[in-house]
Amino acid sequence: MQEKWLHPSRHWSWQIIARVFDPKVVVIWDFLLAGWLLIQGRSPRAIFVLATLGTVDAFGIVVKHTLRRVRPTTFAQDTVSYSFPSGHTLGITIMALMIQMLFTNFWVGGAVFIVWLLVIGSRLTLRAHYPSDIIGAILLAYGWWIGAELLYLLIMR
Repeated sequence: MQEKWLHPSRHWSWQIIARVFDPKVVVIWDFLLAGWLLIQGRSPRAIFVLATLGTVDAFGIVVKHTLRRVRPTTFAQDTVSYSFPSGHTLGITIMALMIQMLFTNFWVGGAVFIVWLLVIGSRLTLRAHYPSDIIGAILLAYGWWIGAELLYLLIMR
């Protein structure tokens, strides 16, 4: 199905998207967001932002190394890494949900949605993941987000 819908591509644009939104780089974006929240005097939200991304990334790594699902054979890389869940998708989904919550502006929401789709597209067109890796990461991120937000609301009561 993936091969029918998405043609494999090694185009530089997909590579740039994958690098700019690499899970390690998303952590930097997360720290920038937390810093901005601190400047605004919203330290509980800043801690929430850092803790949510940090814990979901850690959980994603544990799941990856527990399941050890092999990446698609069409994905060329020098080191061994695992496919499920997609770390790029996991991180960008959590960040998108956080930004959507913090900025209710229509244009910000639209831009975030486009970036989110581009990151997912990069994982599929670069053949780094199966579609189920992407879907699983989105579901995991969304579930994690709901739990984290409920915990935050409970603590801030």
